[in-house]
Amino acid sequence: MTAVDAQNADAAATGRLALKSKLDLKGSDDLAKELQALRGSDLTIDPSAVEQLGAHAVQTLIVAARSWAADGRAFTVEALPAGAAAHLATMGMDQTIFDAERTE
Repeated sequence: MTAVDAQNADAAATGRLALKSKLDLKGSDDLAKELQALRGSDLTIDPSAVEQLGAHAVQTLIVAARSWAADGRAFTVEALPAGAAAHLATMGMDQTIFDAERTE
């Protein structure tokens, strides 16, 4: 079992996915794979370890939030740490960008 498989198994069991500290282009590709494996169940994202938040990762999380909403499932991103929130602010966004209305 790979580290990603183990993290996905843990996330599936708990409904929580802890993000990595560096979500650059490579990190966001890994994130997309992790999210795809978890689709179909309610999910809480724990961004407490995030130090670097790139635009591709933000896009990945926005798409995930909308996908979960379209599926009628809960998708919650807990409070971003200050550094990650600052990266998001430089892109002209705040944490509410991850809020998506569920369509049941």
